[in-house]
Amino acid sequence: MVKTKKTSYLVKLNINIYAETVGGDQMYDHHGCAIIAKPKGSVLELPEETFENMFKYGGISMQTTTNDHYENTCQARIDVEDIASIETKTVSTVFDNFDMSIQEAIDKFQGREKPIEVACSKELDLEFANESENIQ
Repeated sequence: MVKTKKTSYLVKLNINIYAETVGGDQMYDHHGCAIIAKPKGSVLELPEETFENMFKYGGISMQTTTNDHYENTCQARIDVEDIASIETKTVSTVFDNFDMSIQEAIDKFQGREKPIEVACSKELDLEFANESENIQ
């Protein structure tokens, strides 16, 4: 039996995070308004290593897409001060040892019985509908 545990962190933002180009320039929509990459209240799931580095270096820079209907690729910078709350998420997985190889499992899957076909027609649907009306 193999057990694994993966920890990540759910980080809720306390401000809007604005979209930037890869060069660091702010991105604007066709109305001249700054584009929001991650709105206030958004929750980001960060892997443990990324979360640790965020606090080590004071923030992170991530590639994402804009939060508008264009979904442009952009860069977003998130500072430690931009965090409203943090929750820990832990996922545990248990793999049980099976007495078959991968090839045996594939062969078994491919050789399984075909699903039972159920008759379906307009007449049959009408018959079922009439039966249900008679029950009420």
